[in-house]
Amino acid sequence: MKKDLIFVVVLFAFITNINSQEIHFPTSDDNPIWQLKYESMFVDTPRYSTYGMIGDTTINSFKYSRVYRISDTIPVNENIKYYYGAIREDLDKKRVYIIENGQTQEQLLYDFSAELNDTILYDSVVFYYDYCMAGPLFIESLFVYNIDSISIRNLKLKRMRVSGSADDGVWIQGVGNLYMPFLPGVVFTDCGTYEELSCFKRNDSIYYPKRYCFHVITSIDDFESKNNFEIYPNPANNYINLSSLAGKSNNTIYVKLFDYTGRLILNKQVDNTHILTFPDFPSGLYFLNIYDNTRNLLMIKKIIIQN
Repeated sequence: MKKDLIFVVVLFAFITNINSQEIHFPTSDDNPIWQLKYESMFVDTPRYSTYGMIGDTTINSFKYSRVYRISDTIPVNENIKYYYGAIREDLDKKRVYIIENGQTQEQLLYDFSAELNDTILYDSVVFYYDYCMAGPLFIESLFVYNIDSISIRNLKLKRMRVSGSADDGVWIQGVGNLYMPFLPGVVFTDCGTYEELSCFKRNDSIYYPKRYCFHVITSIDDFESKNNFEIYPNPANNYINLSSLAGKSNNTIYVKLFDYTGRLILNKQVDNTHILTFPDFPSGLYFLNIYDNTRNLLMIKKIIIQN
């Protein structure tokens, strides 16, 4: 009886430790991917931008992970579009710092050690130009007005709601701000334009949102640019025809097919008029991404395969 009681106590402590486990801010070793969704009253369809960490650098004896805007959801050198900045975390203080491209001084990005009603002070004033207000915006501090936790992948991660001079922000430990995750302070202007985190994953595991990931999965409607394609038949059996409605049949394009979990199934270069075959793919819902020859996303289409 005594042994059983000890076992129960130890098991409870083990489970509690798992549920309260903390997670560090991503480094390049975690292969993190952030995808941001941009919407505006001036744009008909949402736009998406993808960021990832590729490689490390040492600045002032500190090791940083390098953040790039990338053209795909795989953080490798050939997908780099431009360098954004370098990020490091002080694990003891639970603070995350960034050196933005073109800057020499690091700036506080997150302070996950802060508690309820704390004021987070910046080492220097953060300056932005606010296009909605058509004027400068200075951020010196943030106020923590709410703290709770969110369960992600059997972890309870700290979630903080902070308020600044521009707007509110939502910080999730190990993920970042749900609005503009690489900008110090809170700059979330609401003049018909906003940018928010649509998806985050590390080492191919989805951490935000908790179920489906990336706009190929979370989008309810198909995304289409002016370079639309006709895709038929849909539902499909073991092939689909892909034809450009713009009549540019000689242009090279790239296609990627994802299953409903976000797993990449097919990745190839094709002509604008082409037949894609998939005789061995299981029946179900898929998402077809079409890119131009510079890897800009042109279209996302839901495909039903019935084999």
